[in-house]
Amino acid sequence: MGIASNIGGFRTNHHPYKLTFQFNTKVILLDDGAIPNIVHDLVSISTIMDGGLDFDFLVDVMGWDC
Repeated sequence: MGIASNIGGFRTNHHPYKLTFQFNTKVILLDDGAIPNIVHDLVSISTIMDGGLDFDFLVDVMGWDC
């Protein structure tokens, strides 16, 4: 496992660093209240449709039938 700069296209979050996993990396569950379980950066559908987002980040549209 390593830590790398979170740059380029198709990023999943705005954090400056990302974790990289190798095939032999082992992950265990840690019950630590200091680490948030879920962190979202929600925006309105009009912001998405108006092109007001940085398209280097992935966008997941929940509850929208296309």
